[in-house]
Amino acid sequence: KNEYNVDFEEENLGLFADFKLNIDYTGKTCRMKKADAEICIEVENKFFYEQKITLINK
Repeated sequence: KNEYNVDFEEENLGLFADFKLNIDYTGKTCRMKKADAEICIEVENKFFYEQKITLINK
């Protein structure tokens, strides 16, 4: 578990967030074969966080 607490003095800052989820399924049973989750959060050139999580069902 990761926690981030970020405070800024400025009153108006741009906050940008992207969340992307890709899921691949098997052709026979339509079970999940692989899932990728990408998370990106940026606060106007002051804070940047990016993470990619991959789950693979074998």
